[in-house]
Amino acid sequence: MNCLDSQTSITRRAALGAFGAAAAGYAFLGGTRRNDMPAGRIVLDYWEKWTGHEAAAMQTVVDAFNASQDRWWVNYLSVSGLDRKAKIAIAAEDPPDLLGLWHRNIP
Repeated sequence: MNCLDSQTSITRRAALGAFGAAAAGYAFLGGTRRNDMPAGRIVLDYWEKWTGHEAAAMQTVVDAFNASQDRWWVNYLSVSGLDRKAKIAIAAEDPPDLLGLWHRNIP
């Protein structure tokens, strides 16, 4: 296998990983949140590292934000392994609008 084949394989993996992350996100959101979204809002997809009770608390914050104004709508998604999945989504040129990263993940 030459270097080009290796790079092509990585690109395929990145694309498949991004597709899988997007599909998991859609399954998690289940369409219900989008159906609840009032018309005319600007939609922001927000991936966050928190899980468990921290994810539930952040969902409460996002729900309160969505209810507090009529311009933006945030779709919140709790993502494990966010640092890796964010890199894959960025490489596939389809990242979320907002990422909740640890400070050590930012150069």
